[in-house]
Amino acid sequence: IVTDDGLIRSVIVTNLSTNTGLKRVGDAGAGAANGVPLQPGDSVTLDVSSDIYVYNAAAGAESVAITLIKD
Repeated sequence: IVTDDGLIRSVIVTNLSTNTGLKRVGDAGAGAANGVPLQPGDSVTLDVSSDIYVYNAAAGAESVAITLIKD
């Protein structure tokens, strides 16, 4: 969801409250057992040192919100 372009300091990822399932946020290894777990309505702030990915454990397409914090 975010590519490290060297200008982004951190990112806030929010699993929308209208979503039905768990999301996991992290590096390229984000998956069913890896990454920061986010229940619907939860957010996490991550420093960006590489690309950021989201794994969707729910059936069907769901969206997340992102806020970029640049230098």
